[in-house]
Amino acid sequence: MAWATTSDTLALTGVTVSDAVLAQAQGVIELYAGISEGNSADLSDANQRMLKAAVAYQAAWMHGQVDVTTRSDVAQLQQDGATVVPTGQDALLLAPLARRALDRLSWLRVRRTTFKQGRRPLSFDEYRAAWLRDEVGHGAWRPL
Repeated sequence: MAWATTSDTLALTGVTVSDAVLAQAQGVIELYAGISEGNSADLSDANQRMLKAAVAYQAAWMHGQVDVTTRSDVAQLQQDGATVVPTGQDALLLAPLARRALDRLSWLRVRRTTFKQGRRPLSFDEYRAAWLRDEVGHGAWRPL
């Protein structure tokens, strides 16, 4: 079963999509998330919600695009004095709201480090050693 359904997409985006578009969106999100539907049984509720949102937003976005799967990747487009420059590397392939949902997946989230007040910042080698010992303040590792 896909992470989102057509009714989920309608509820989240107000756009009615076909099962075919939903399956295409699921495939795109699997590529970007680095996880397939078959490997997602043990995901947390928060990660499941973000994957559902990502698929729904991607499906709604793909529904309004002109043939997303056969586009050419361009850095800049100029025609009749107008210039189009995508905002990011994947702007022509991934829906903006889907990108935001993917950024909130626990395994794709950027780690932020905090230092205790009065403590000097760590050098690269000290930080690497502390990170490997799991002492940087991001909590204990847990398997996906």
